[in-house]
Amino acid sequence: MRKQRPATVWGSLGILLVALLSFASAGRAQVVSFATLKPGSLYHTMGTVVAKVVTQKTGMRMLVQPLGNDRATMTALSRGQAEFAWADINSALIATGGKFIYEGRMIKGLRLAANVQGVPVGVFVRKSSGITTMEQLKGKRFPSDYPAFPNGVPLMQGILAAANMTYDDVVKVPVQSLIPGVDDFIAGKIDVGFFAAGGPKVAEADSAVGGVRFIGLPNTPEADARVKKVRPAYYIDVVQPAPFRAGIDGPTPLMVFDQVLLAGTHVSDKMVIEVLDTMVKYRDELIKGFRPFGAFIPKKMGKQYPGIEPHPGAVKFLKEKGFWKDM
Repeated sequence: MRKQRPATVWGSLGILLVALLSFASAGRAQVVSFATLKPGSLYHTMGTVVAKVVTQKTGMRMLVQPLGNDRATMTALSRGQAEFAWADINSALIATGGKFIYEGRMIKGLRLAANVQGVPVGVFVRKSSGITTMEQLKGKRFPSDYPAFPNGVPLMQGILAAANMTYDDVVKVPVQSLIPGVDDFIAGKIDVGFFAAGGPKVAEADSAVGGVRFIGLPNTPEADARVKKVRPAYYIDVVQPAPFRAGIDGPTPLMVFDQVLLAGTHVSDKMVIEVLDTMVKYRDELIKGFRPFGAFIPKKMGKQYPGIEPHPGAVKFLKEKGFWKDM
């Protein structure tokens, strides 16, 4: 007759199994996806730095997911394929509102986690060109179309509008996307480059062509009103020189949009709070990783915008920290 093992033996084995499973679970970090634009872009570099700090300081393992444009990153959030993404607030507002390029294709499931910083964008030329004003750019070859980066079109339209110009005043040269557009500038296929001031790709262009210069915009109420007709959350601000801002040699008025952090509705309050708290606590490490993070001011994180709901976890965190801003 087969003997049964004493209950104490089975109990000990059960306790050992549970302990081993618990240990394995503790060693397995929660994987979190951060959707960004492609390498070379401001968003990708900033996302990589945030992912590194979050991974080092929390129990999460944050991975960067490079995608082609804002539509792709926001769609990834909507489908639960990513937890966080950067966005131009204008893109987020028209996506959630189903306007312009999102008419009939509204993106749902997006929530505002935080306002991160104002991103100055502009057009630049070779320093050797002698061009210093927008007026001198009439008739020059400009990047246009941006089929793989639809947000490039309104951004360029806003910059031109600030100078009371349109694409009809320049020569349109179709480019595929943001990074290829700068490559075409370096190759001499177009006369004018377009990018965010402080972006890594601008530094590359600056080195490749012997120096670039961003062209300042009119800094007037009328110019500001014109850019707002293109997108209501565009504005003009003066950008100061900094070692990481190639092409900005003196105070230069450029068009600015607010870069925000979005989270999907599927993301827990706890996760949003932990990511925001890590960004605030370790701001110095973000700056060390990428100097443009110096423009990230925690007390401005709580800025709200009509047309997009804040994430409940963000509301809790921002109010507890005193960062919340009513519209």
